Amino acid sequence: MIDDKDTIINAFRPIEQFFKIMDMASAEFDDNFARTYAEVGLALCTNYRTKVEQVFNSQDGENKNEQ
Repeated sequence: MIDDKDTIINAFRPIEQFFKIMDMASAEFDDNFARTYAEVGLALCTNYRTKVEQVFNSQDGENKNEQ
């Protein structure tokens, strides 16, 4: 189960990195438009990671109860 979680998170990592790059680039060029998109993207990435953790933690709990 942990391998599945890692696979999902690793598959999503390039998207997360893209938003981090946008955020850094916007600071260099004082681009509020790009910064806004980066902030939204990073918030979505955080929510996604939280949800993945919740799903896998609840499945781990179910598997332990079954044993």
